[in-house]
This record gives sequence, structure tokens and C-alpha cells, in this order.
Amino acid sequence: MSSAFSSRYQGIAGHFLLFRDAVTNLPALARPAVRDMFSRQIQMTGEATLNALVIRAAGLGTLIIAFMIHILSADAAYAVRILIWAVLREIGPLFAAMLLIMRSVTMLASEFAEMHSRGEYDRLRMMHIDPLQYLVVPTIAAITVSSIVVTFYFQLLAVGGGIFISAMLMDVSISELSEHFFALASLSDILYTFIKSTGFGIGIGLVVCAQGMGGRTASVPEIVSRSVMQSIFAVLLFNAVFAYLVFGVALFGIIKAP
Repeated sequence: MSSAFSSRYQGIAGHFLLFRDAVTNLPALARPAVRDMFSRQIQMTGEATLNALVIRAAGLGTLIIAFMIHILSADAAYAVRILIWAVLREIGPLFAAMLLIMRSVTMLASEFAEMHSRGEYDRLRMMHIDPLQYLVVPTIAAITVSSIVVTFYFQLLAVGGGIFISAMLMDVSISELSEHFFALASLSDILYTFIKSTGFGIGIGLVVCAQGMGGRTASVPEIVSRSVMQSIFAVLLFNAVFAYLVFGVALFGIIKAP
């Protein structure tokens, strides 16, 4: 299993192939053993990350509003508009993805690498258990769900905490900031966030599985380091491509006017 994984799912083409195989085997989540593994991975990824968000998220929202109002002398409506663009669209998904990488990818990659070194994948195969269905599918699904949940949780804390703390520290009311937020925020912002956080989660999950389960003779620290660096690269690459597709193509078009 491990040698096949190393040769089959390495490189960019291998990651796309792994994504295809994982999607094809998604019905395996209906099995009790796979569901249990999915729940365990959710606990390792999502729950471990949520606890680290509260102060960071609220502080970021407060910083953005305070900077816009006090430093740039912007009115409350403009400050909230920047908060929406920064937190809902850009910083929120990226911050959640990076925190997920730092706190969860290291644990999962090291666990998969240790299983590889102990020969557990071969034992699973001898028991007629497909590691792709038992490990890869629930891991990618769990990281994707965790990325979505952590992102929206971060945004809720950043916007709500930012508005609440800013109202206490500055000459602006909670109702005024809240009215501007609900007037300016739209479903497109939520959809934009959902697509980005989903893409980030899938990319991180593919890297963790491909590197952790296909490490061959690499040491555990090397596999963990490679998983973290490639996960960051995958997130930044998806962010750049998605931003270009939305702002470069969808809004401005591919053909430029002479």
C-alpha cells in the first residue's frame, strides 16, 4: 500500500488523482467504522483549532475597525465595509487555514508517518481493509468540514467581537456598526467564503494523505515538515487562482478592450 501510494499519488497530477479516487469512494463514509474514523479526525482537526480562535479573532476585528476609524478617519460604514472585505473574504479563510495547518496537519502527518513505519497499512490490507476508504476518505472529509466550520467560527468572532469591543472603546455604537454590517454583507460574501474554505480544506487533506501515507523511507519530522510546507503552498496557490478567476475573469473578462 505505501509503495503504491508513493508512486501513484505524488506530484500535482497525483494529488488530482487522489482527489478523484477519494470522491469516488465517498460512499464509504456510510460504513460505521469509517464514520467513527471521520468523527475522530474531526476531533483532531476542528475541535483542537476552535479553542485557539477566540482572542485572535476578536482582536483582529477590533484592530481593523479601530485602524479605519482612528488612523484613517473613516466613518463607521466604510470601516465595516473594510471589515467585511478583509475578514469575510480574505483574512478569515486564510487565517483559519493556516491555523488548521499549524495545529492539525502536524498531528495527522506524524500519525500517518508512524503508521507507515510500523507497517500498519500492510496489516490493514491483509485484513481486506482498503486504507483509501478507511483513512484517506474520512481524513479529507474531516479536514474539509473543519476548514469550513473553523472559518465561519473565526468570522463570527472577528465581526461580532470586533463590533462589540470597538463600541466599548470608541465613540461608536453597537447598533450603528451592526446596521452597517447587515446592510453591506451579502450572500455572495458567504458563498465566496464557503468556496475558499472548502478548497483550502480539500487541498490540505490531499497533501496530508499523500505525504503522510506515502513517505517511503523519509523520517517522521521530514514528512511533517514537508506536509506543512506543501499545505501552505496549496492554500496560497488556490487562493491566488480563485482570486484571479473571481476578480480577474468574472469581473473584468478575459479579453481586454484595446
